[in-house]
Amino acid sequence: MRHQRKNNFFSRQHSPGNNASYNKIDFGTYVCPLCGNIISDLTAAIDYGEGHQPAHLDCVLNLLSEQENVPDNQRLIYIGAGQFAIVSFSPEFRIIKRIAYETKEFVPEWRNNIKKIFFQSNKIQ
Repeated sequence: MRHQRKNNFFSRQHSPGNNASYNKIDFGTYVCPLCGNIISDLTAAIDYGEGHQPAHLDCVLNLLSEQENVPDNQRLIYIGAGQFAIVSFSPEFRIIKRIAYETKEFVPEWRNNIKKIFFQSNKIQ
């Protein structure tokens, strides 16, 4: 049997209210161009269209699934770094098609603002 310490990090109570990293950061108000609703989590938004506006990830997923005519036995998922993929889970996970939606060469201004605000709010004084 393993010896357990009484005062180690994992046995202490942790409260989100006591930690500054849990405070909500205000990035401004943006409206999704696809659904017209406010984007509550800008950090999870996707760069949309020629105007490079932020859009809900789910709205972009719905738009792409309509454009790509995804069969019933496959799904469209977000795989990160601005890329989506049409995948099959049966009999094993397989990527059928990759869709590069955002490019690494261009970073929209709203995303640069996220970086600036985030790093300013987390500076060590």
